[in-house]
Amino acid sequence: GDGLTIVYIQDILVHSGFRRMGIGTELITRLLEKYDEVRQIVLLTDDDDGIENFYQSVGFQSVGDLGLNSFVKVIGLSDS
Repeated sequence: GDGLTIVYIQDILVHSGFRRMGIGTELITRLLEKYDEVRQIVLLTDDDDGIENFYQSVGFQSVGDLGLNSFVKVIGLSDS
């Protein structure tokens, strides 16, 4: 993004041995504080067990829950 009107985040990664210790929450908190004036923060991440709950717990919502659509074109991604 441009850091002024939109910021894109692709994953917050924490090693499995250090999860559930507040590290991911702290990383998101610091990132959001840095861009607290930005109106739109877009997060793209894997569809993994528990990941939706984590991102919702730090204030993110699914675009579908907001009546919005999101589109992406990923080159080389298998259709199966």
